[in-house]
Amino acid sequence: MTLQTPPSRDRLIRTIATLAGNEDIELFVRRALGANAYGRYTSPAKPRDEQIAEILDGVEKDGLERWLFAHLMARWVTTNLVRDIVDACPSIIRGLPDTTQLVQRLIEPIKQKLGRDQATLLKAADVRKEISDDLGRLADDIFVHGGLSRLQAIVADVLETYDPQANSPKAVALHGNRIRQLADEIRDEVSLLPDRVVKLPDEGKWVDEVKILTSALEAALEKNDQAGVGDCIASISRLLRKNFARVNRSLVARAEDFRTDRVAALIGEAAQELGFDVADIRPTLVGRALTSQIWQLLESELWLLADLTGDGEDTWRDLYKSWLELKTKVLWLAALTAEESWRQNLQEAAESIEDLMGSQDGQSADIKTRLNAMAAIIQDRFEPLSEQLKKDYAGLKPLVNALDVL
Repeated sequence: MTLQTPPSRDRLIRTIATLAGNEDIELFVRRALGANAYGRYTSPAKPRDEQIAEILDGVEKDGLERWLFAHLMARWVTTNLVRDIVDACPSIIRGLPDTTQLVQRLIEPIKQKLGRDQATLLKAADVRKEISDDLGRLADDIFVHGGLSRLQAIVADVLETYDPQANSPKAVALHGNRIRQLADEIRDEVSLLPDRVVKLPDEGKWVDEVKILTSALEAALEKNDQAGVGDCIASISRLLRKNFARVNRSLVARAEDFRTDRVAALIGEAAQELGFDVADIRPTLVGRALTSQIWQLLESELWLLADLTGDGEDTWRDLYKSWLELKTKVLWLAALTAEESWRQNLQEAAESIEDLMGSQDGQSADIKTRLNAMAAIIQDRFEPLSEQLKKDYAGLKPLVNALDVL
C-alpha cells in the first residue's frame, strides 16, 4: 500500500522521531512487528531520522504498515501523530475488514493442519488457550464498553433537559418522573453486565459507586432537593466518563495483545495462500478500538471546554483558541466517517458554536449548552461502535472452536 499525502513523508518521520528516543525505536518496532523486525529494516548505528525512514520503507514494501501504524497510534494516541498517520494511511481506521469473513477463511486450513501429526495438535492446544484467554479478556471490555456507552447516553439526555430552577408544579412533576425513570434505566443497564465482569476489581468498583449515587439521586428527589438531584446526575456522568475512558484504553491494549500471529505460525505455508495476512486481524481490532478511543478523547475535550466557559476577556480568548483547535480535530475525524447524516449534524453543531462565539450576544451558558450538545452527538457514535466490537467478538469465536483438539 502506497502511503498517501498529506502529510509529507518527511513530516511523518520528524513527528515519530520527536516522540521516540533512540531506545524507543527498536522497542516499538519489536512490539508491532515481532522480535526480529528491527534488525531486518535498519540499524541502531544510524541517525534516528534515517532509522525511521528505513523502517517506513521496509514496512510499506512488506505490506505491514497497518501493523506498525496501529501500534504507534495506540502508543501516542493523544498527540498529533494520530492525524499524520491517518492522513498517510486512512485504512488504519477506515474501511476495516470484516473480522467474521477473515476468520471463516481460516477454518479449513486449520482443520487440514490439525489432521496431520501429534506435534501440531499439541501446538494447537497451546494456541487455542492463548487465543481463548485473549478473547475472554477482550469480551469483558466489550461488554463494559457497551454498557457504559448506553449509560452515558441516558444520563446525557437527562443533563440536557434538566433544569434545577424549574419550580412550576408541572415542571417539577415532569422532572421527577424523568429522574425516577433514569434511576430505573441505570439499574436495568447495570443488571445486564455478566456476573464475571462485575466481579472484576475495576468494574465492580464503578458499578458499586453508580448504585450508591443512584440511591442518593432518589433520596434527593424524595426530599425535593433539586440542587442535590443535579449534583447526583453530574457525579454519575463524571463517573461514567472516567470509566469509559479507562475501558477504551484497555480495549486498545487487549486488541494489541490478541495473538493471531500464533495461528499464522501454526498453519505455516497455508497462511500464504489465503489472500490476506492472518495476523492482520490484530490491527483490524486495534483500529476499531482506536476509533472509539479517539472519539472518546475528543468528547472529553468538549466536556472540559464546556467547564471552562465563563466571563472575562482572558477566559473568552482562551476558550475561543481552544475551541478552534478542537473544532479542527472534530471535523477532520468526522470527514472520515461514513454516516453522512451524523456527520452533517456534527458539522452543524460546530457551526452553531462558531457563530455564537463570534457573536456580540454570545453567552457563556449558551455556549456551554451547545458544547455539551455537540458532545452528546459524538456519544451517538459509541453504541454503534460497541455493536461492531460485539460482531468482531462473535466472528472470532469460531477461531477458538476450530483450534479445539480435545
